[in-house]
Amino acid sequence: MKYTSKKLSRKSKSKPFYVKIFLPMIFLTLIQFFTFFTVLMFGGEFSYIKKYAYNMLVEKTENRKNYVENVLLQKTALVDETSSEINDITDSILKENNLTIDDLSKNKDLSKQILSESADTLIYLLRRNMVNDAFIILDTGDLYSQDDSVLKAGLYFRDLDTSENDINNNSDLLMEMGNSEIAHNLGIALDYEWSLHLNIPKGNESNFEFYLDTIKNAQNSENFQAYKYGYWTQFSKISDSAQPSMKYTVPLTLDDGTVYGVLGIGLMEKLIIKNIPSNDFLNDAACYIIGFDKKNNGEYSIVMHSGAAFGRLVDEDTVISKKNKIQPDIYNFNPQSEIESVGNIQEMNIYTSASPYKNQKWALIAVAEKSKVLNIYTTLIKLFVISSVISMVFSTICAVIINRSITKPVARMIGTLSERTVKSGFSKKISKIICFESSGIDEVDELGKAIENLQINVIEQSSRVSRIISMVDMGIGIFMYNDIENNVFVSESLIKLFKISDVTAEDKIVSFDDFREFVKTVDKKDEVCSNEIFSHNYDTSNGENISIEILFTNSKNKTARWFKFNLMRDKSNVIGLVQDITKIVIEKKKIEYERDYDITTGLLNRRAYYNKIDEMFANPRALKVSAFIMWDLDNLKYVNDT
Repeated sequence: MKYTSKKLSRKSKSKPFYVKIFLPMIFLTLIQFFTFFTVLMFGGEFSYIKKYAYNMLVEKTENRKNYVENVLLQKTALVDETSSEINDITDSILKENNLTIDDLSKNKDLSKQILSESADTLIYLLRRNMVNDAFIILDTGDLYSQDDSVLKAGLYFRDLDTSENDINNNSDLLMEMGNSEIAHNLGIALDYEWSLHLNIPKGNESNFEFYLDTIKNAQNSENFQAYKYGYWTQFSKISDSAQPSMKYTVPLTLDDGTVYGVLGIGLMEKLIIKNIPSNDFLNDAACYIIGFDKKNNGEYSIVMHSGAAFGRLVDEDTVISKKNKIQPDIYNFNPQSEIESVGNIQEMNIYTSASPYKNQKWALIAVAEKSKVLNIYTTLIKLFVISSVISMVFSTICAVIINRSITKPVARMIGTLSERTVKSGFSKKISKIICFESSGIDEVDELGKAIENLQINVIEQSSRVSRIISMVDMGIGIFMYNDIENNVFVSESLIKLFKISDVTAEDKIVSFDDFREFVKTVDKKDEVCSNEIFSHNYDTSNGENISIEILFTNSKNKTARWFKFNLMRDKSNVIGLVQDITKIVIEKKKIEYERDYDITTGLLNRRAYYNKIDEMFANPRALKVSAFIMWDLDNLKYVNDT
């Protein structure tokens, strides 16, 4: 029983109805959100989507690499084929003139004849292969060399626009280097920085690796096979003002394996860019880079690039390597930068396994901004969050609609009940039963019926109490003050007790101010209603009752009446019991008079005398200096005392 009483005494905190609906709906939405999120997270869907986003970059790069690789291999195949033709021409010239290849470093006419007869073949290579450069450089030793530079005989043709090929007209070609007589015979113009020979400055051979390395590696090989020694080099130029090109060279050899020069082609940057367009990626999200790892240390130097995004994605701190791997085939090239650059490296197989250059890696590299690569992933996350927010908003709207549909009839009931709020005066009756309209909700209608039945019971109980008090005829009236609603229930018996003619004798609920005016008809000094027990801050812990006696004198007939107010505070209510104690007071005064006064003489007796004396001397300060005089009226005191 103790447990039950404690349990019943606990009160849950009151909350609005819409909160009761809204919170469970939001809670349900959050459960769905986290359930879905957990399934996606631990089921691996998020990681799959991220992998898919990265794989799109990998697949695009791989497809583009295959295309570029195929283009380069096609062009190298034609160079290998043409080198055989040049070798045949050279061999034929040597036999025709009864010379050896050693005469190439002694006989200027020999080099001129080889170049002259090879010119058409070289132009055919340029046209057919659709490249920018085609050249032959002969190893003429020191035949043309000077003190500060090495000069080599050769031919170097350039086609700035490979899309326009006219096999019958060479006017679109330029001679960068070679004999001007050959250019004149072929109808080819000399470039503005034309030179007769290939000029290799001593100490500055970096632009001429395409020739020097090819010759050197071929001559130093023991088991030399020309087709294995095809060599790709980075962008270089044969003169200071010439436009650079990426070159592929093969050694020119005789049947006995003697190397006497190189044959090569050149690809300018604009031609290569056509094969690696940046529009593979939307919104300049990425760029292509052709990288070269000459030292085979895993770091690629940038040979060229395409795409406007390059300047944003690649800076001086960018390292193109496979060190910072974040996903399969995806690497972080610039982890310290504000814009994180990630990408894929696709190595191009442009050398055979037998090539001495197989350890020099060429690669097509796609570099992209990480946030844009994962755009599909982040978009999915955003859509997931947005859908969750929409679900919450929808739940809120549903909660509001449900709240309004349910609380509207309840609010109507509250409004109807609020109309019972007491108006000024004692004109409001409580005997009227408030009836409610049908709400269309069974539970609310049942609540309305329960309130109606409760009203009937309350009215019956209150009228029953009033009738019982009236039947007893003890001059009793009751009232109850509600501190929360600031109104007072006044019983019918209390109105009859005060005998106020202009107030109908029936149970009423009035405002506290009206009740105060009502009580002032007998309590002129307002001792009752001004008592602190009616205060909001009254301490109810002492549990004491307050009793106040009021003397009321009727101004019309001068009759006096005594009323006793017994007040008790119970939490937010003040219960008052009012008694007419006029008869009791009169009887009490009569008894006191008969006790203290002599019936015969009407004078105080000895007991009253002593009581009076004790009362006076109980407060010496009020008595101060006094005199006591006694008269004996003909021994009346003695007679009276005996």
